[in-house]
Amino acid sequence: MVSRHYFIHEDAPALVRDMIDYCKKWGLWRDNCICAGGKRYSHPLPEPGSGRSGGLLAGYDDVWEEDFPDSMRERLFSVPIYDPGTGRYELRCFCSHEQLLDMAFEGPLYDLLYLHKYRAALTDLPFEARAEICRLLLEKDSAIRCEIAGLHWDIKEEAMSDARDFLERYEGWDPAEFDSYEEYLESAGFEDPFYGADDLIITDYGELEKRIDRGFTDIFDRYGLRYDLCSSTMLTAYRLGETPQLE
Repeated sequence: MVSRHYFIHEDAPALVRDMIDYCKKWGLWRDNCICAGGKRYSHPLPEPGSGRSGGLLAGYDDVWEEDFPDSMRERLFSVPIYDPGTGRYELRCFCSHEQLLDMAFEGPLYDLLYLHKYRAALTDLPFEARAEICRLLLEKDSAIRCEIAGLHWDIKEEAMSDARDFLERYEGWDPAEFDSYEEYLESAGFEDPFYGADDLIITDYGELEKRIDRGFTDIFDRYGLRYDLCSSTMLTAYRLGETPQLE
């Protein structure tokens, strides 16, 4: 029998960082909020003068960390649900009974999971993610199903050729020889095919969503947990093998 990790309160900060890092890798961290271990971690940062106490999470410039007692979760993770019996909308809390980790999202992660579109600001994506997206475009030859702001698809073939060159050069980059990937591109006289584009939208999103879902699943599995999408804008974590119990 496989022995699995048993999630405890002290695991929460590490799990949160793993989730944030993975979301950031794919440009999915914008407009998200994670609650775990008595803390709330959110993007965007609060407006000056908002009165919210807390500060930047150590090592991150776009994650706001603040104390958030579990007693406040019900307010954050409750949504109005129509009751046909009474004809009224009643608030229902969608965080898990154990309150291990709950996440609310409204930005690109929502677009991916519920609008079936992968929208990411290219400025949010590291080069590794751009290369992976290039691979998907080339494997699927899905340029027609892809819209990149600033690129006109009457030059589709040229753009795809640039993507192939980008991958070839990316695979050959030696970090021991160059201080940064940007320096390598400059020395090679090449810009990546998404240069100058602000936003990327892939409507044929299936394979990419599967990869991101597998990444989430792997993260939670390492902590002895699994996740469920409990509403259109929320996910919550449960222990492996347990039946979901919402508050």
